[in-house]
Amino acid sequence: MESPGKRFWSSQIVVSFLLLSVLPNCSGLTATQLTYRSSDALVEFENLTSDSSFEHLITNIEADLYIEGNILIGGMASIQTLNLTSKIMLVGGSSPGYENGRGDEVRVFYAFIHQLSKETVLLSDLYNNCIRKLNRGENGVEDYAGRCREQGEKDGVGQEARLFKPRYMASDSSHKAYTLVYILTNEGNTLRRLNTSGLQVDTVSSLPKGAAFISMWIDLNYPMEVVLATNMELYRVGVATLSSGSVKVTQLPLSNITNALPLHEGLYLFAGGNTNGLYLVDIHATEVLTICDKNSVSDVTQSECYIFADSMLGLAHNTLYIISGTSLKSLPVSIRAIVNKGTQVAAAGGSSSVTSISILYILLELMIFKMLL
Repeated sequence: MESPGKRFWSSQIVVSFLLLSVLPNCSGLTATQLTYRSSDALVEFENLTSDSSFEHLITNIEADLYIEGNILIGGMASIQTLNLTSKIMLVGGSSPGYENGRGDEVRVFYAFIHQLSKETVLLSDLYNNCIRKLNRGENGVEDYAGRCREQGEKDGVGQEARLFKPRYMASDSSHKAYTLVYILTNEGNTLRRLNTSGLQVDTVSSLPKGAAFISMWIDLNYPMEVVLATNMELYRVGVATLSSGSVKVTQLPLSNITNALPLHEGLYLFAGGNTNGLYLVDIHATEVLTICDKNSVSDVTQSECYIFADSMLGLAHNTLYIISGTSLKSLPVSIRAIVNKGTQVAAAGGSSSVTSISILYILLELMIFKMLL
């Protein structure tokens, strides 16, 4: 028997098709292949596009703050910026290593990126065991925190501190005079914090040994919590004090996850899983929408989804990017918050305009949805 969840998502797809058929010229409506509605958001996926290939492994991506419309890409040996037609090497070269300087003089060894501002990018240099700083104006790299090529877990200021295999970073910029940068280190077992005013590095929390955290972010709805994902759980670490953190754990309705990405309050994207797929999870409703997996062909991907095995995810410019080794694929996605009984406001980088046709779209969709049940 078909589950209520599957019937709901199938109905949603039919609803979207019917509405787009009767309103083909309405402003603000685009053809979507897959739709999911939570209690307060509408998520729409379009078609997976062709991929870009890179010489070395990719670590993570962010929307480029320095060049509008580009994405910034961290990697094993270089940092690059990418648009629809070309890749531009900012720093790094053909092989990993350690060297400060400018442009192709620079060497990094598996660098994760995190932009503090339009001009400043922090590099979490995994195998050099330090945080480095990239100045976009001159494409120059210098040491920032921790002593490069010396591993450890010592608190201190600047290069007096020691880091062990730093990787994911997330920052709290709500403070006027400084930014707090959270760094996942020690192969995912320790959460460190860097204060950009004075470069003090301290230890926030020792995390469960062997938890193998695969991604990290600051919860926008609860700014005093850092969220970390394992292959089957979400950990929320309270960081209200400098010396300690409290940990809350949420069990996921999936296992063997390789990467996680927040979309909206309670909505997350996960890659991997037992069937090497891409999944949308509504934590509040404990529901899972399989966008695609290795066993199925979906309208979104047009092919089996084996590319998502061991992949990482990033969101920039209303596009989901899927990193798989040295390849990068993109999937357009729209996330719109729903408030005030159907009025839509933009989220995740979309337009902030509210149109009458958007409200009509929701009302019609709800009416047809009830008829289909």
